Amino acid sequence: MLRHGPKCLEGPVFLSIPKWAQHDPSAVPATSLNEAVARQTGIRWELVQRVRREIAGGTYETPEKWEAALDAMLRSVESM
Repeated sequence: MLRHGPKCLEGPVFLSIPKWAQHDPSAVPATSLNEAVARQTGIRWELVQRVRREIAGGTYETPEKWEAALDAMLRSVESM
């Protein structure tokens, strides 16, 4: 597997352009940045963190959730 370093591919934003270099995302506190992203994307970070904790703890997947997911998948297939 070939791993690229952080500077091998350049994106559309270059720090050499003064307008884009003015904003430094690392200067924004992580919570403010997360809140800004959440407003734009609708991501509910508290929910994401809770689900990640449950997955890590092995409590996220329950028989009831599996049954509901399988029922939804069956309904989706049957409606085709």
